[in-house]
Amino acid sequence: MLKQPWQSTCALLVLPGGADLGYCATLNGHGNRLIRQYVNTGGSYLGLCAGGYYGSARCEFEVGNAAMEVTGSRELEFFPGTCRGSAFRGFVYNSEEGARAVKLNVNATAFSTAGLTMPASFRAYANGGSVFVDAAKFAQRGVEILASYADDLDVDAGDGNAAVVYRKLGEGNVVLTGPHPEWAPLSSTLVRPY
Repeated sequence: MLKQPWQSTCALLVLPGGADLGYCATLNGHGNRLIRQYVNTGGSYLGLCAGGYYGSARCEFEVGNAAMEVTGSRELEFFPGTCRGSAFRGFVYNSEEGARAVKLNVNATAFSTAGLTMPASFRAYANGGSVFVDAAKFAQRGVEILASYADDLDVDAGDGNAAVVYRKLGEGNVVLTGPHPEWAPLSSTLVRPY
């Protein structure tokens, strides 16, 4: 990614779940400049879970838990605020122990402008995912909440429970998620709904 001309043939850059410190180690500086340029000139970025933390201005993960805490600023700043998690207690690395199927309420208005009809809610896989703190306060900076957690969170979300956010940047588009809406959690025996 750092040395190949990927931008002209990339339809969607996806940074998946896992842990965002590896992204920082590899992409800080030159890599993030390439990503921002790609988005600003018409590219699209999808940050799922760790990719959502990474795409925010600040990451706060498991604050107060010395064994897992990760905090700090992030260069991309696609979401101009703090991405905080785990949204739900019980996360364990390399395990499904804390995984759950969380209910997300869809902001139908956000999709109606594109002529799309969406369900009022759906369930998504969450395992160490985040909330985008005070997301509604960034509306004047182009942030739009696509979905919010219906359940009570185990971290301070500020005003609202934003689980999925969208932002238009330059000519491009960014979607950041705390949970994993791309995965059908109820089809798995690994995750139980709460």
